[in-house]
Amino acid sequence: MKTMVVALALSLGVLPAARAGIDGQWLPALPTGPSGSVLELKSDGDRLTGWLSEPDGKLQISKGVIHGTTFSFEMAVNIKGQALTLLYTGELSGDELHLTLTVRGTPGEERMTMRRVDPKGPLAMFTEKAAPEEVTAWLKANAIRLATVEATGDFADMAPLKARLEDARIVGMGEATHGTREFQQFKRRMFRFLVEQLGFTVFGIEANWPESLEVNRYVLGADVNPLPSLGFGWWQTEDMMALLHWMRQYNQDPAHTRKLKFYGFDMQVPGLAESNVIDYLGRVDPDGRVDAARVFDVLGPWGENKEYEAASAEVKRLTAASLAALLRRFDERKRDYIDRSSQEAWTVARQNMVIVKQSELKLADQGELGRAARDRSMGDNVKWILDQEPPGAKMMLWAHNGHVATAAPQDSPEHIPMGGRLRELYGDRAVSCGFVFQQGSFRAVDMAGNGVNSFTVGPSPGGSLDATFAALGMPLFAIDLRQLPTGKVADWFVAPHVSRQIGGGYSEATPGVWLHRMRAAQTYDLLIFVDRTTPSKPL
Repeated sequence: MKTMVVALALSLGVLPAARAGIDGQWLPALPTGPSGSVLELKSDGDRLTGWLSEPDGKLQISKGVIHGTTFSFEMAVNIKGQALTLLYTGELSGDELHLTLTVRGTPGEERMTMRRVDPKGPLAMFTEKAAPEEVTAWLKANAIRLATVEATGDFADMAPLKARLEDARIVGMGEATHGTREFQQFKRRMFRFLVEQLGFTVFGIEANWPESLEVNRYVLGADVNPLPSLGFGWWQTEDMMALLHWMRQYNQDPAHTRKLKFYGFDMQVPGLAESNVIDYLGRVDPDGRVDAARVFDVLGPWGENKEYEAASAEVKRLTAASLAALLRRFDERKRDYIDRSSQEAWTVARQNMVIVKQSELKLADQGELGRAARDRSMGDNVKWILDQEPPGAKMMLWAHNGHVATAAPQDSPEHIPMGGRLRELYGDRAVSCGFVFQQGSFRAVDMAGNGVNSFTVGPSPGGSLDATFAALGMPLFAIDLRQLPTGKVADWFVAPHVSRQIGGGYSEATPGVWLHRMRAAQTYDLLIFVDRTTPSKPL
């Protein structure tokens, strides 16, 4: 078992980087040559984060610390059903990392050396064999050519999507970067299509729920500024404002008796939810307000609280138990609370309490456990939102590809993405649409510490998922992966293939970290391909 773990650890690779010192990408120095592995590390004060990945997936670093030139970190792996913890200690020496690996609960150790990657050309290791001719022929025959990403004109080119989405209750629309204009434009177009052609009435986005209620007031006609309530700066763009303006105009038409609604489904920042709970309990339960204020003070109002994250297991247990007790209090005293307020006020206040409780799970562990808790919470919040709407209401979601995905990452089989949670709740009526692109520009946080910048990337490596789609010569298309023909076509889409997947951050020094191995057929129902991209336009 120990040999297997070491082999796995050495065959892994890909992480984010930034500045001098330990930050960057590292490869194992093996006598047999490159292993296809990359270690990506990033320091933040005395905290060390990153990933160790193999082509089929990656492992998240947890409990990483750095002091001068010495460092340590942990990673959890699951091998043949056995959960193991890898413990790494090491020292930085110029362009080399000298590591010692042990496995918790297992005797012995292994030593290894890793060398800094030359940032000028790490993408070659991701080149794959060209897709079989059967795959490209099937793609050419089944791709749904789309005329434009812009939310103008008719929907004649999108007509084939109507039959594929008519039974959907939820359509999750992803994005391969948060800062790509074409992704935002097409999602605007898709929502209009779903509203006008399929009767969708609810729009949901990867933004905090309590804050999003102000945006909902805007689309329903209130004279408020919606943009600050979107939270993430990625949504404060010309295209998002155009979407909100269109929703507002739609709702002002008296012929539209079913009004469009706008909600966030995220839960990372507890501050406003805490404030809302405190205000409500102050009106209906002063003693409960005192209890809430005490535990909220421990949790803090922000999306990160390093003091709480580093607190003892007992402190976290007591905090979580106190939050659970407050939530039970809402249910046990429901009749009394409603009598002192209203059914609607109780419902909204209780959901604010749920948001605080969900936030604690992520604040307690900003690693893999916290990320998994966030995805599950977002899926549960989507269900709660739909449960408040009239029966049969349908909802489009806007989030990163990683959240709308329906399958767990290979490296974290217990981490069910939001899309996977919605599949558990709604079955095939929850449809996931991922986005991929070949080349172009986008906005992202510069991991080198230079704020938000526009970046440009060239074509993806040969044989990758992105390059295979680009070879069709169609600048924009959709492909439905739910009925793949058996044989080479299905096998190819089930197998992992490189696709460039970028969130809110990027580093030109380590472009390989953003190339992930995607098992497309297990992860998405549909894919939207954009050949060339441009940066989103901030307001």
